[in-house]
Amino acid sequence: MSKDLAILRLQIDFVGYIIFDPFKLGFDGKLRDSRVLFITLTGSFAFRASFGAKPSFLLSAGGFHPRFKDIPEDMPPMDRVGAGFSIGIVGVKFEGYFAVTSATVQAGSELRVWADVGIASSRAASATTSSSTSSRASISRPTCGSGPSSTSRLHARARIEGLLAGPGSWRAAGLATVDLGFFGEHSVDFDERWGSVPDTPRPTEDVALELSRTIEKAENWSAQLPRPEDAFVTLAKVEGSTDLMAHPRSPLTFRQKYVPLARRSSAWGPSGR
Repeated sequence: MSKDLAILRLQIDFVGYIIFDPFKLGFDGKLRDSRVLFITLTGSFAFRASFGAKPSFLLSAGGFHPRFKDIPEDMPPMDRVGAGFSIGIVGVKFEGYFAVTSATVQAGSELRVWADVGIASSRAASATTSSSTSSRASISRPTCGSGPSSTSRLHARARIEGLLAGPGSWRAAGLATVDLGFFGEHSVDFDERWGSVPDTPRPTEDVALELSRTIEKAENWSAQLPRPEDAFVTLAKVEGSTDLMAHPRSPLTFRQKYVPLARRSSAWGPSGR
């Protein structure tokens, strides 16, 4: 059977890597010459994970939010995941992205529709992201008179761009513009707020006491062996011991999720410590 008769065709260029010290792994992929029937498929994909002293995680299909800045330096430019088709005078294209990182969840999409029937043409688009929304639409209709000199065009365009933030305390801000061609352009800006941030009760626990308890737990401590060329000494295995064994040249690592470290607190708790 000919490849041109296939209902679904998926082709992806793929590259991956593994680094063992410190341990990292990742891959990048990009759709190429892919389609479902007459609908073209596009998009890029990426995955990153690192472990050790500074663990991180990243998974993306179609890129990231435009305001997201913590993109790894080795990340190539990414195309939005999309599907579209154009049949004669009509076309539709949808693009979007979804990403998960160590501290964020991101999503966004955009839909574009256009048509051209000779005496009139129109285009419309709308876009949404995890923290902002915007939409644009335009329509133009040429009207012909008795001669070339009397040919005129009527253009009307509307555009709304803004920011929607929440939940709890909501804010909608942006600019709405209407262009009526001969009748001029009119704009209205808006900035509305509603809702409220729920009160967060002050902690009443003795933070210093709880932190000391986490320090005493052996499972919160870990030690890794140094590289062989830096070890200088070799430790014998101690049978039957439950204590944490650390090499003299290896750092000890303490992890806890009870209280943020590297911050000075003026009120530790009821005891005032």
